[in-house]
Amino acid sequence: MIYMPIGAALIGLAYMWIKRSWVLKQDAGDGKMAEISSHIYEGALAFLKAEYKLLAIFVVVSSVLLAIVSQVVESTSILIVIAFIFGAITYPFFIGNIGHKITGLKVIDQKTGKEFKNFIDGGFRELLKNLLSYLIFPVIWLLFDKKKQNLYDKITNTYVVEK
Repeated sequence: MIYMPIGAALIGLAYMWIKRSWVLKQDAGDGKMAEISSHIYEGALAFLKAEYKLLAIFVVVSSVLLAIVSQVVESTSILIVIAFIFGAITYPFFIGNIGHKITGLKVIDQKTGKEFKNFIDGGFRELLKNLLSYLIFPVIWLLFDKKKQNLYDKITNTYVVEK
């Protein structure tokens, strides 16, 4: 049973590889289309490089803080650091966490209604969720909140909604 997620991940990677191969075999179009595609690609890579630099700094600092918490609080484990890093990295791909993806939910910004998929914001939300999970207050908050937002959703101005 424990190997099912690993098997599902391997099947997903194989499917992705097949789709990638298909896309790469497609015609790039005429010279103008190829030039436009090249500029889009370069811009996207520059953006991702800057985004990943910020994410790396945030994840390292937050992971150190979580590691300290895991050593101070008896009921926790250093595994929380691994869970946080995994959540911060995968958050934008799933527009929320994996549980949201499985249950058909997504996280949206309270002000704009757009999907909440920024690396830094998603990582901050996951960090708050991990830290606040040690307190009973967020659970009690959820029971009495009219909008049914958890405390970390209030802090990050997000909602969890059905897709």
